[in-house]
Amino acid sequence: MKIAIIGVGRLGSILVGKFARTADVTAIDKEFCRLKPGAGIKQGNNISDAKNCDVIIVSVKPKEINGVLLQLKELSLGKHQLLISAAAGVPLNFIKEYSNAKRVSRIMPNVNIEVNEGFIAYCGEDVREVFGDLGVCMEIDEKHFDVLTSVSGSGPAFIWHFAKAFEEVAEQNGISEKDARMIIGQLLKGCGEMMLKTDKSLDELIATVASPGGTTEQGLKHLNEMRVNGIIAETLERAIKKAKEIGKSIG
Repeated sequence: MKIAIIGVGRLGSILVGKFARTADVTAIDKEFCRLKPGAGIKQGNNISDAKNCDVIIVSVKPKEINGVLLQLKELSLGKHQLLISAAAGVPLNFIKEYSNAKRVSRIMPNVNIEVNEGFIAYCGEDVREVFGDLGVCMEIDEKHFDVLTSVSGSGPAFIWHFAKAFEEVAEQNGISEKDARMIIGQLLKGCGEMMLKTDKSLDELIATVASPGGTTEQGLKHLNEMRVNGIIAETLERAIKKAKEIGKSIG
């Protein structure tokens, strides 16, 4: 499979490194500072370098996608070529119209694809053959993509923000930085597995830890008093609003 990745930023550079292990990859960007030297990857500066690729992944900022799609339109992509956009807030119909591609998909991945534990939402053409090894792929109605941009796309940063507080408290109380990273990392990994592999609701899972009169109950009481869940909800809603604003500015 020949894959072109247009835009080698944070996401694009991860994809280049992943796909280069099993596919013929062409990375297209104005600069390649994020690519590891000697990675055995073809590098190009022109959109035309994607012309003969089976899969073309556009991983540029939303404000740049218009120009990229118009250049792809000039290439007259064939019926077998799959065009995939990872640009937040950019609708599928917009991608189709401006590229005139026959096969188009829109995706919302998160950075956990770097360790093959990502969540990749998609609409349009099926992308599981391309992204299946990088995590869980799920077809989602496009009307939910702004929510996914916040919950799944931005989610890792929010989760790690909370994890940082856990690490800092552990270190302030005498646990080494190395041990704190292992403890909190395993904590998050285990919590995720519990959510995925048990039938218990989140309230039931919380109850399994929060014994009456115990330390967990005391901590939960403080979280509720400080309205932490409300703050988290407001955080996600702000990210959703931003995704919608991006979509309106593009369309």
